[in-house]
Amino acid sequence: MEYFCSECFNDSNIIAYIKEYGEKIIEENYICRCGADEPLYKIEKDSIKDFIESTISKLYHLDEFAYHIANREAEKENDFIRNYAPLYSLEEICGELFDEDTNTLLEIIKKSLHYSEVANGENEFIFNNKDTEHWLSNCYDDNYNFYSLSKWEKFCENVKHKARYFDHKDFSVSNTLNEFKEFFQKLKCFKDYDIFRARKIKNLAKKIEIENNPACELGKSPIKFAQNNRFSPIGISYGYFALEKETAIKEIRTNDKNEIAIGKFKIDKNLKLLNLCKSNMGSKINIFHESFDISMHCQKKFVLEFLEDISKPIDKKDKLLDYVPTQIMAEYIWHLGYDGFLYDSSQNSDGTNLLIFENNYKYLDYEIIKK
Repeated sequence: MEYFCSECFNDSNIIAYIKEYGEKIIEENYICRCGADEPLYKIEKDSIKDFIESTISKLYHLDEFAYHIANREAEKENDFIRNYAPLYSLEEICGELFDEDTNTLLEIIKKSLHYSEVANGENEFIFNNKDTEHWLSNCYDDNYNFYSLSKWEKFCENVKHKARYFDHKDFSVSNTLNEFKEFFQKLKCFKDYDIFRARKIKNLAKKIEIENNPACELGKSPIKFAQNNRFSPIGISYGYFALEKETAIKEIRTNDKNEIAIGKFKIDKNLKLLNLCKSNMGSKINIFHESFDISMHCQKKFVLEFLEDISKPIDKKDKLLDYVPTQIMAEYIWHLGYDGFLYDSSQNSDGTNLLIFENNYKYLDYEIIKK
């Protein structure tokens, strides 16, 4: 009988599952297949395989037309490609759900004995092919044309091209957003941070302005200068900060010739923030727990697609329209009573950004450096 131990995995939820449903190792000098020396817990391969497959089957299903649209190519000239729901391979699903443990889990489930009907009417091992894109997420809305949009894509299409300020019979902005209240509750945090904001110094006059009033010049933009941004429409000013000095510098995409002014500020733990960093969201939803709710997983996917959108480069001519969905989402978070939210930096892989809605931060210091 083949076993895996608690040291074979990195995911804390998988380790907790092994401790709860596996068995304590009593053999002396036990060495696991992964090379771990004297681990505490082990579990039968078939036990964890069955559970992984059961979990995946709750979140995804085999699409009967998978082999026809796996590449998501539009067939007609005017066929909008985003009307096709994305199909996932088993490797992509495991990567999303289990991250560092993907290869180990693929090895466990690749010889599954579970069967399912596929489009050609034959039985195949549906967990035996890690590369073919034939899985459709259960989070997709099946009532939206032939192949459905994700909830985030559907939201974007409606607020950009149909209605964005009021609810209509075919689409409700408020109902869509209100689905995420419960999920956001899991992500709230109260913590004091030192935060940073950087600005390029384009000329001597600007440098003098910053030196004379760094608290104002390096804080969030005054309303009269508030331009259209990913989270804030023209005329509304939010504060765009970073938790690390290096992240603040990278976010302004400067070159080696620019001088840079970096303001250091502080927020206290009384601020109510959302932590939308991917690592935090993953830790809040335990798909291995018996009380796991698929709706929480789907809400997480919606927010992840929102975060993916904010990291995409957008052509200047498209900003007015393409920023609308992310601006609505940000204002909704403010409407719920949050003071801001944390999110991963797209410019610094280890960095974190912070959006603050109001002037609830304290100036500490500044410095001017040459990149």
